Amino acid sequence: MDTKSLHLRALENLEKHKKQDEAKPSFLSSHKRPISNSLASKPMYLSTTIAMQNKNKPSITRMVYDIVNHLKSLEGSYITFEELRDSTGHEIYGNQELIDQLKTNIKVEFLNDTTLCYKPLHNVKDDRGILELLSKHPYGIMLSDLKESYLAVEQDVKKLKDSKEIYAVRNSESNSEMLFYSDEKYRIPCSSDLVDLWKSVVMPKEVDLEQTMKDAGLSMVESSEAAKTIQAKKVEKKDKKRRITKVTNSHIADFDPNA
Repeated sequence: MDTKSLHLRALENLEKHKKQDEAKPSFLSSHKRPISNSLASKPMYLSTTIAMQNKNKPSITRMVYDIVNHLKSLEGSYITFEELRDSTGHEIYGNQELIDQLKTNIKVEFLNDTTLCYKPLHNVKDDRGILELLSKHPYGIMLSDLKESYLAVEQDVKKLKDSKEIYAVRNSESNSEMLFYSDEKYRIPCSSDLVDLWKSVVMPKEVDLEQTMKDAGLSMVESSEAAKTIQAKKVEKKDKKRRITKVTNSHIADFDPNA
């Protein structure tokens, strides 16, 4: 067979294979189609975006902190989830973990499933409320606990102290104030000399109190619990029987098993 015939046959075979490929179903041919660079890179781009979003997302603790602080600024007014989202930027809907944390927070009170408010330790709104509250607490209330009730608490407390309707005792170490109701029945007239003498006495710090009392010839009084413990140990020691070794060599003269 000459060269021309071989060339013609090769062209015929090539044309035949070409027609067979065109006759195949489209899904078979598309199956072998290589993935373009843009498609191959798209999943990587999406995963990177999601990772960045999760990284920038605040923690549950941070969201609870922001929400509670905003509720506190509202002074007891109720607010919805939508309003909180607009104010704090935190989406509460769909975040069950955040909702559970808010429902178990002692500073948060729910009116219904989507409405809540701040819950202070003492629910007072003005100076008259403070006065009524203190009259029911003869052992006093810490000013720091009262500050949670509303923003103008300190101004109202100062007004009540100036009018002598309440009085405050300050802890020199913690610098905190304990507020008390000024009850008329406890007001006893005192001379100015006695008042000046009272004010002139400086109490020592707790760490120096024991030594100061010793220097003054005074002794510390034991607490009732400590006294009970010491007494119990004495009774236990007294009732403890002395162990006696069984005598097996009683025939030996002058033998003492406990010597």
